[in-house]
Amino acid sequence: MRRSATQRNRSSGRPNARHGRRWLPAAATLLAAAAAASPGQGAPPMQVLSRDTSVRFTQQDGRVLLFGLADRARQREFVPVPYPTGGLWRVELRPPNGDEGQAVVLDASQHPPARIETPRGKQRVRILWRGLAVGSEPDALDVAVTISAVPRSSLTDWRIAVRSRSRRLGLWQVHFPRLQGLVVGKEGQAATPMGFGLVQADPVHDPHFGFSGTYPHCLYSMQFASLSEAGSCLYLATHDPHACVKQMRFERLPEGEGLSYEVIQLPEDMGVPGRSYTQPYPCVVGTLPGDWVDAAKAYRRWVLAESDWMRGKKPLAQRRDLPDWLKRLPYWVGFHGMTDEGMEKIESLLRAIGVPAGVHLYHWHQIAFDTRYPDFWPPFDQSFRYVRRLQELGARAMPYINCHLMDKLAESWQADQAWRYAAQLPGGGFSEEQWAAGDAAQLVAMCPATDYWQRKFDALVVQLVRDLGADGIYCDQVACVGPTLCFNPAHGHPLGGGNHWVKGHARQIANIRRAAATVKKDVFLTTESAAEPYDFDAFLRCNEGAPFLTPIWQMVYSGYRLSFGFYFYEPREWLVKLATQYLWGVQIGWAGQHAPEEMPEIFAFEREVARARAAGSDYLALGEMLRPPVLSGSSARVKTTWRNFASEIPIDWPAVQGSLWRAPDGSLGLALVNLDAAAQTVTFQVPRSAGRLGTGSVKLRAIYPAGLFPDRALSGSVLTQAITLPPHSAAMLSLSE
Repeated sequence: MRRSATQRNRSSGRPNARHGRRWLPAAATLLAAAAAASPGQGAPPMQVLSRDTSVRFTQQDGRVLLFGLADRARQREFVPVPYPTGGLWRVELRPPNGDEGQAVVLDASQHPPARIETPRGKQRVRILWRGLAVGSEPDALDVAVTISAVPRSSLTDWRIAVRSRSRRLGLWQVHFPRLQGLVVGKEGQAATPMGFGLVQADPVHDPHFGFSGTYPHCLYSMQFASLSEAGSCLYLATHDPHACVKQMRFERLPEGEGLSYEVIQLPEDMGVPGRSYTQPYPCVVGTLPGDWVDAAKAYRRWVLAESDWMRGKKPLAQRRDLPDWLKRLPYWVGFHGMTDEGMEKIESLLRAIGVPAGVHLYHWHQIAFDTRYPDFWPPFDQSFRYVRRLQELGARAMPYINCHLMDKLAESWQADQAWRYAAQLPGGGFSEEQWAAGDAAQLVAMCPATDYWQRKFDALVVQLVRDLGADGIYCDQVACVGPTLCFNPAHGHPLGGGNHWVKGHARQIANIRRAAATVKKDVFLTTESAAEPYDFDAFLRCNEGAPFLTPIWQMVYSGYRLSFGFYFYEPREWLVKLATQYLWGVQIGWAGQHAPEEMPEIFAFEREVARARAAGSDYLALGEMLRPPVLSGSSARVKTTWRNFASEIPIDWPAVQGSLWRAPDGSLGLALVNLDAAAQTVTFQVPRSAGRLGTGSVKLRAIYPAGLFPDRALSGSVLTQAITLPPHSAAMLSLSE
C-alpha cells in the first residue's frame, strides 16, 4: 500500500467574468424557465431530443452556447440559462517537449462556428469550426462537434474531432464536452467516482465541492458522475470500453452561479505537430428517474455489457476460474515484519476469529521495504516457516510485490539497462517517487507498455508460489496510481495519451497469472485500491476507507468484483470501520497483527462481523447491492472520530444501520449492525420488487446469528418487520419465497 491521500478535492475558484448573468433560484428549474429565456439575436435554438432528454443550443454574438439541458419526463431543467463564457470545447496545443510556456489555447467561446447542420431534425446537431489560427499559423485547425440522440434511450452522444495542420505545435488536451451553468437546489446531490464514490449535498453552494482526477486512478475509479434532485437525475459519463487515459472536472462556478462539468481528453501522440484527433468513445449525457443509485445502475448495465474488462465475464457465483473459498473469504489480517512475536499474535487471532482468513505478508523479503524494487528475492529464512504455519491454520498467504516502481539502486536496473523501459517525461527524464527514508532508494515509474516490464515478474512469481508457497500475490500500486504519460518513442506506443498504459498492465497481469499457474492453480491476484479496468481478483480498499464516501462502486460492481481491507489506527474508530466494511460487502479487517486479548471488546465485534460476513456471503460476496432499506424506531447515535490518514473526522451516525442485497437466486439479504451498547429495536421496510419474490408470502429468516428470532412470514408490496438487535452486534436476515 502507498499513502495516497484520499481527501476531498477543493474547487479551483478560477475567476470568470459574469457579464451580468442573472442567478436563477432552484424554483425556476422547470422547462418553462428555459422557454422564457431569450436565445439571443432572435435565432431559433438548436435542439436534440432523446426519449426523456432535451439538449438545446443557441447563438449569442455568433457563439454557440448550451441553452438548456432538461429532463422532459419529470419537467426539470438543469441548465436554465446559457452561461456567457461557456464554450462547448477547449483545445490546447504544445510543442513536442510539452513546454506549457509555449502552449496555445483555443476556446469555442472565442470563435463563431463556420457552419451548423441539423441533418436529422431534432435527433442530431453538427457544429463546425474551420480555419482557426494556432498562434501565428493561420488556417491551422478545424473542429467538428456532433451531438446525437441515442436510439431507444434517454441518453445523448457527444463527439468531437479536431483536425490540426500546425507545423509547430501538437494537440495536448481536448476539453469536451464542457457543460457550464448546471444547477440544482439545496436538496440536490452530486455524485463523483472518488474511491468508493462520493455523494455531496447542495453542490452549488458547498464550498468544498469539486472533483478533479485522472482516469484510471483510485480517486477516479469509474467513468461517470451524476447530478440529481427531486427524483430527476442527470447522468454524465464516458462510455469508453478501452479505458483511455482522460481527466474529469466537476466543480463550482464562481459566486454560486452553478456547476461546471468537463472531460479532458488526452490524445494519442500528444505534442506531435500535425496529428489530428477523433474522439474514440462516446461522452454521454442524459436524464434518468431517481438519483445516484439509479445512475450507478445505468453505468453497471453499460460496463458489464460493453467494456473490455467486463464484457463476457460471468458473475462471481458462476465463475469457475476463481475458487469458492476466495469468493467467500470473510477476513484479512496484515503481517508486518517477520517475527515470532508477530506470528504468535496472528496464530492466536486466527484461532479466535473462527472463520477462514487471508494473511497479507509485508517485509517477507531481505531487502528493506520500498527499496531495491523489483529485486525482492530472497525471503528471510523464517518467512518460509511462517507461510507453512499459516496454511496449517487454514489461512491463505499473500506476499507483497510492487508492479509499478523500480529502484535505480537495484542490481537489475544496471544489469538490464532498465532505464530504457522507464516512463519518460515529454522533455526527457523520469517520473521519480520517494517512499523510503533519506536516499535509500530512487524509485522510478516504469512503462507497462514495454515487454520488459510486462515480463519482469514472471520468474519472481514462480519462486513465490513454488518455493515460498504463496496462495496469492499482491501487486502494489497498479490500481492506485494514475497513468504516468510516457513519451519514449522507442516503446512502440503512441506518445502520451491512449490506452496503452491499461493494455500494458493487462498483459503484465496475464503474464503473472500464467507464471503462477505453471506451479499451482487458483493463485489469486490483488492490488492496491481500485480502478475499474484492471483485472484483479480483489482490490485492497485501504486508501478509500473514508467516512464521507458512499458505496457507489459496490452499486456498480457488486457480484462481479471483491474488495477487502481498511486502515485501522485508533481503538475508538474500529467499530465504525468494521461496521462499514460489513454493510458494504468489503471483506473484513486487514489490521496488523493483534491478539484478541489486547482489545477484547473490539475483538468481540470484529469476530461478530467476520462471522456474519461468512454466513451472509451469498449476499455480501456473490450478490448485488441495492438501494439501502428504510429503518425506523431507533434514535440511538454513535459518536466518535474516524482517522483518515492524518485527519480526524468526527462521526455522528445512527447506531443502527443496514444494507440490502439480492443473491443470485433472487432472494434478498438484509445486513444490519447495532453499534450501541444497549439493545435496539428497529423496523425495516423493504420493497418486494427489489427481489425476485413472486406474489405469495415471503419467509423472513435469521441467517446470522441463528436463533435471533423464529422464522416469520411477511406479505404486502412493502415487507415490514420489527427486529431487536443485541448490543454491539451484526445480523444477516434473508427474505425468500
